[in-house]
Amino acid sequence: MKKLFDMDNPVVRFMGRVGDLIVLNALFLVCSLPVVTAGAALTAMIRVIQGYLTQSEPGMFKSFFHAFRQNFKQATAAWLILLLLLGAMGYNFFLIHANFTGGLAMGMRILMGSLTVVILAAAGYVFPLIARYENSLRQHLLNALILAVAKLPRTLCIVVLNALPAALACFSLRVFFYSIAIWVLVGFAAICYLDCLLLRPVLRQLESAPPQQD
Repeated sequence: MKKLFDMDNPVVRFMGRVGDLIVLNALFLVCSLPVVTAGAALTAMIRVIQGYLTQSEPGMFKSFFHAFRQNFKQATAAWLILLLLLGAMGYNFFLIHANFTGGLAMGMRILMGSLTVVILAAAGYVFPLIARYENSLRQHLLNALILAVAKLPRTLCIVVLNALPAALACFSLRVFFYSIAIWVLVGFAAICYLDCLLLRPVLRQLESAPPQQD
């Protein structure tokens, strides 16, 4: 019985991590309520999870709100750019549906779909980069695009994970509403945790690379 509640017990550690993700998910949702602050909230959640994975977190609340304040301007700017681009893609899909038919419409949908995937792929890298490194937003965006292409299989996994809530809402509202309790409880933090696991080898590789000589 004593071993069952030992902090080194894998089951206890797992349950503790799930509890942390539930609290972190709540922090993310509350700080995302104004919508415009969602980018900063996402970056802060990523920073906390990155700390978990490197075992260097100073504490959830301290780390979350420090990252929220520190990266607010860059993360908010990146978030607004993302919303603008996705909004433009959605408007383009509407125009194609309303004005084109046949093969031309299909070709244009494929083009817009491909561009949307590129946008989501870059977004999957840019917020973790903002959370972890100091750089200009322009350089973060450029690095995110480069990494999205260079790590393509990993990128596709990240895109699928990040698009899951929206995909459920688009293709099956019934399933989405049945699963909404999961999203409110832990879903967004769980996806973010999986994203950070996928990105951990990429960030390790970046940090272990020798500096370039001028």
